[in-house]
Amino acid sequence: MRSEAVYRRLHWGLYLWAALLPVQLATERALGFRLALSDMVLVPLVGLLLVRRLLARRCAILDHLRFRANLDGYLICLVGVLAMGLLVAWLRVGQLSSYVVLNKVGGLVVMVASFYVAVSLGRGRAGRVLVALLVSGAALNLVGLLYYAMWAYAGIRSPFILGAGRLTGLLIDPNAWGGLVTVLLMLQIAALAYGMGSRRWIRSAGTANALLLGVTVLLTRSRGAWLALAGGGGALLWLLRREITLKRLLVVVVCLLLGVGALWGLLGPQVSRAVADVLRPRTVEVRWEQIASGLEHFVQSPVWGIGLDVSRHLGSRWIIHNTYVWFLAEM
Repeated sequence: MRSEAVYRRLHWGLYLWAALLPVQLATERALGFRLALSDMVLVPLVGLLLVRRLLARRCAILDHLRFRANLDGYLICLVGVLAMGLLVAWLRVGQLSSYVVLNKVGGLVVMVASFYVAVSLGRGRAGRVLVALLVSGAALNLVGLLYYAMWAYAGIRSPFILGAGRLTGLLIDPNAWGGLVTVLLMLQIAALAYGMGSRRWIRSAGTANALLLGVTVLLTRSRGAWLALAGGGGALLWLLRREITLKRLLVVVVCLLLGVGALWGLLGPQVSRAVADVLRPRTVEVRWEQIASGLEHFVQSPVWGIGLDVSRHLGSRWIIHNTYVWFLAEM
């Protein structure tokens, strides 16, 4: 009976997992990598799900071994592509670096496990999972912006700030934080457009959160996040075209103007320096050099790639992920 009670409450672990997605601990010196708290929740969740499935005798092995035309098949293909990429990397260099093992092999395992946990426990609970993620992201983002203001006006350093003022949140770098915040921003816009939360204070809080998330995307100075926001935002507007009324559009425009004005009034010099740094000719040239290097390696091995840390062994200054799995996302 106790075990059944535990299994019935596993979905609370899913909410905790979603809430902890924006948090990583700086454990490089002790462990050699940053520790994601969500992964610490993921491990027992996966274990309990497997035990529950085995005890319930729902593990139809033959059915799972069949190659079906669904997402399982695509995940199997992804594993196969990564395995061939690892083989190519090992043949070219003679070894697999810790970067490849931890960030690519380990990352793929975590991604697949996260997908199955979300699918198994998230049925009928997508709204609550979304709330947990948005509330957690909004809280961390607000703390990060407060620390950024203290850095801008008093020079106070914190884990939220990198170098000359790039906002990183509690993730490993500004690009990772910018990507996550971009996803949070689009989810928040979708929630507002579809009217999630009938109370006025909830809608007001969601609007304020969207504005603060937009400010954070700017302060990360992540070009990838900016491009993702432009592309994803355009696609989102197309999907929401029937939900957008003239009144909502006017509210969005007014809020954007007020937000931009407030941001410029508080952090005008910092924003100017950030934009100037992003558009600096040398910065743009470095990005083009990376793209050229990626294209060159992609032509050499367009299917399996040689980008799994092999690019650095071949003289490149950067890690190029040039298999077709990552090519569009990276380039």
